[in-house]
Amino acid sequence: MGIVPLSPERLPTLLKLALYRLVRVRAPHRPGDPGLDPAKAGWRATLASAVALRGAGRFAEADSLLARGLAVFPDDPGHLIEHARAADGAGRYREAIPRWQAALAVAPGESICHFSLAADFREIGESVEARRVIEAALTRFPRDPSVICEAGRIAEAEGRFADAATLFGRLVRRQRPHPDWLRGHAHALVLLGRFDEAETAIAEALARHPDERMLLAVQGILASSREDWPAATALWAAYRQRFPNDKTGWEHHGRAVQGALLAAEDAGAPVAPAVLSAPLKLDVVEDEDTRALMLAFESIGDSCEFGSVQRRYGAEPLGLLRWNDVQLDDLIAALAHRFEGMGLPEHTEMPVIGNGEYTIRDKRWSLWMHTFLFEGQTDPAALYPKMCRRVAYLRDKLVQDLEAAEKIFVYRSAGVDEARLAALHEALEAYGRIRLLAVQPATVPGLKHGAPGEIVALGERRWMGFLSRLGVADGNYWDIAFDEWVSICRLTSAAARSPALPPGS
Repeated sequence: MGIVPLSPERLPTLLKLALYRLVRVRAPHRPGDPGLDPAKAGWRATLASAVALRGAGRFAEADSLLARGLAVFPDDPGHLIEHARAADGAGRYREAIPRWQAALAVAPGESICHFSLAADFREIGESVEARRVIEAALTRFPRDPSVICEAGRIAEAEGRFADAATLFGRLVRRQRPHPDWLRGHAHALVLLGRFDEAETAIAEALARHPDERMLLAVQGILASSREDWPAATALWAAYRQRFPNDKTGWEHHGRAVQGALLAAEDAGAPVAPAVLSAPLKLDVVEDEDTRALMLAFESIGDSCEFGSVQRRYGAEPLGLLRWNDVQLDDLIAALAHRFEGMGLPEHTEMPVIGNGEYTIRDKRWSLWMHTFLFEGQTDPAALYPKMCRRVAYLRDKLVQDLEAAEKIFVYRSAGVDEARLAALHEALEAYGRIRLLAVQPATVPGLKHGAPGEIVALGERRWMGFLSRLGVADGNYWDIAFDEWVSICRLTSAAARSPALPPGS
């Protein structure tokens, strides 16, 4: 969600509201209380200012005020809670965790300390701690809706979809259910494969909240889960147009387009023209030129990051390794064997990962591929042979693309030395005159450095591009440096068309 700048005329209103909440909720006057110390009263007003600043998205200013207040009143619950909320608001979840722990130590009766601490553990992927905290909170606050809601979110993140449906189900039966509770309940039903119930729940929720973004997203997820690709692509295209800066739209629209392409391949039928239409313009950096640029590259590992970059710009090539977890030595071995036998049942297993998603894995080279389908949504006995056929099709397509040597092949990693990249390039060149782009962080100790968004030549038809950061943030969420990727691809495309430059230039 974007931050709306604070307008001067709104600040007095926010200050008044914040001060009222602080005095009313956090500093009640008790019978026999001689009154609030004047110095502390002054800091209460300052605390109110910090609350208003946080509400306006001015987290650094709020942090500064709160740090000064805590220096005077280190055990004050109001300061401790707002200090933690300021870090949360800025997305600094690891920093927020010890702040919530400090607040919880002095205010164990405040449910916000419990469910917010659990939420931060969930955000950084610490599911065991998240669950421990929220289960204790459920014992202490069994009817608190925020505690129940966070318990539902944690269950969803852990792939415990039946638990999530039960928890959110308790909330949606309340008189005025919050849209997030309705979303959580409907999404859990989708993930359980209870599609008709989910459809009814979504329709009822949208009748209450017709413009609610979260509910419109679940409506699209339901269509995708049903593999109703015409409906899914239409719903997600409308979502992208309506909410152009929400990554949920372009991620799921891309999945729907890819699903339609693969389903058409399975059936040997053409894809409807609407599915393959040019992408909707999301913002000033997305255009047909960037989409065409992205289609000139193909990911060969080590993660889904470059596949997500392509998706961001409306490029949806079908690739064996685009949504794979690929380690370099395994990739070199698979290349040496020309990926022979990938997709055959004797080499293929379908494990379920922590969030309940089915994945496809080649047992010899440990190449993992997403299916984006979950336990309960589909019959694994029907899914497995279908995925084996898809892997075999994508395997043959990759070999053909390598032999054609028209694309630039991209290997993204946390850092690989030049000798190992040369070994990868040698394995690729067994297929043809392959151009290789290796992309990694700009300042890996002991490896070649460069400016983010720039490239250097490592050898003939081989380049290295540099990122300020890898795309995976805390909690396994994507935080991709899209502009740097576009720059790297543009520079590499230009270099590939130019006369060869000496390595290191």
